[in-house]
Amino acid sequence: MSKVDDYKKKKMIEELMLPKLWVVHSDRDGVSMPRELQVISIIHEAGIRYYDNNVKVRLKKYKFDESPYELDIEDGQTRGTSIGYGTGEGDIWSWTWFFSLTAEDALDFYKEECKRVTEKYKSTDMNRKEEIKKQIQELELELQKIENSENVDIKSKLYNQFISRYSGTHLLKEHSLDEEGIWEVRGEDPNCDLGGSHHEPYLCTLEGKLYDVIHEAVLMHGFWQWGSGGSIKKIVPIKIKKN
Repeated sequence: MSKVDDYKKKKMIEELMLPKLWVVHSDRDGVSMPRELQVISIIHEAGIRYYDNNVKVRLKKYKFDESPYELDIEDGQTRGTSIGYGTGEGDIWSWTWFFSLTAEDALDFYKEECKRVTEKYKSTDMNRKEEIKKQIQELELELQKIENSENVDIKSKLYNQFISRYSGTHLLKEHSLDEEGIWEVRGEDPNCDLGGSHHEPYLCTLEGKLYDVIHEAVLMHGFWQWGSGGSIKKIVPIKIKKN
């Protein structure tokens, strides 16, 4: 990839606010340490997963530049797994990819998967157990450092993204950031097309300065679906007059 292509790619990722996923790979030989992969594109309606009782769940496909290259997460979820099996009878588990938008989920899976794979497929000697324990401790410290440095930056980026899109700019035309009040927060309409049904799911009601409300809202699950963000509306109670 040329420097120009690399620049365009980074610019696209920044403008689309594409996330990073934490991934963990396991097979019968062991479990890889959790690592972050940059998402380069998201297909929002990549398919449908069917469950019993005719339950259908839409899938979002997250794509990467490196292995595993693409993974599916059910709509509304922040984590998932992709499992591979061999052929034959009995225990034919071959490998698992776990992926999540949060480092905590990846670390929890890593701990449990290390225990499972070690006990079932590998030696359970004390040296191996101590090695895994040390890896987990080192990873917990590293993840804490990453989270402390990124939390403020992520909130700031999402805030700037929201106020630059239609819903945010329209909100700030009518209200100042210092304005106090009660605010209704709704999630983004998952249907970005003109056709079909449309719905902005209710998330919560917040009270305080608009500036603080926006910073809280942009981190809520369901506020973002395809990049424009949900909506924030000031609630003005209607006083009922006695007859």
